Amino acid sequence: MDDARLSAWLADDPEHERAYAEQAGLWEAAGALADDPIAHAILRGKPEPVSAARRFGRMSAITALFGACAASLMVVATGMWGGSEQYETALGEQRSIKLADGSIVTLDTDSAVDVRMSDAERRLVLQSGQAFFEVKKDARRPFRVFVGDNEVQAVGTSFSVRKEGEGARVFLAQGTVSIREAGAKPVILHPGQQASLVPAKSAAIVKMDPDRAMAWRYGRLMFDATPLAAAVAEVNRYGGRQIILSDPTLGRVKVSGVFHTREPEAFVETIVAIFPVRLARDDQQSIVLAPAS
Repeated sequence: MDDARLSAWLADDPEHERAYAEQAGLWEAAGALADDPIAHAILRGKPEPVSAARRFGRMSAITALFGACAASLMVVATGMWGGSEQYETALGEQRSIKLADGSIVTLDTDSAVDVRMSDAERRLVLQSGQAFFEVKKDARRPFRVFVGDNEVQAVGTSFSVRKEGEGARVFLAQGTVSIREAGAKPVILHPGQQASLVPAKSAAIVKMDPDRAMAWRYGRLMFDATPLAAAVAEVNRYGGRQIILSDPTLGRVKVSGVFHTREPEAFVETIVAIFPVRLARDDQQSIVLAPAS
């Protein structure tokens, strides 16, 4: 946003100026974290495989620690009232944006969202990737997120939406949301539920562990008996050198553990150490895994 537009937005409402001042303070605090040994250890810590018994309890502690750091890394943004703004992230990047109404959008890697605020509604379109929405309550103006032909509506709640081809995946952390698929009746989600939306099919709703569903927000990927093919695809979303499985049968190997989104090499080291898998090629563009024999 240029200086003129920012000045106009600040003058429009005292709350805007207050929010801007708060975020400026947060950025100063964020700078102080650079020399903090605990924060440094958290952000650079290597992932490790964990047992099923330890995995979920440990993730809660990780979530709390990363949450404290992430709160200080808010991007000052607005979503101009009555206008349309687009926010996006590059491969491997994550960012949080505070909208004009006080709601917060956290974009995952390689994601994009269009935001349009008006007196009648708050309308967002997830163009690609994944986002987490923390909605400021305003019963007069519904908060609507569109992804493909699907609509997710909330009042004051927090939820994530991930675009998957022509479909989508929605996880509800708090509150209640209504999901409307094209040509279908609305479906209500409750906290801890995840809905998979596929064209021409009814929404599939399952109970989901919140720590696992939200791990990406804290720079972690959490797998629980996940096929290696799916785990590799998830790691590859965050950029860097792409991991390739030379043999499709490797994709059926089940993987469990917590891994860092920015360290694909550590993920590969763990796979090679635990399973009958060898490193077939390792160059600047890719890492190729093959059966050990």
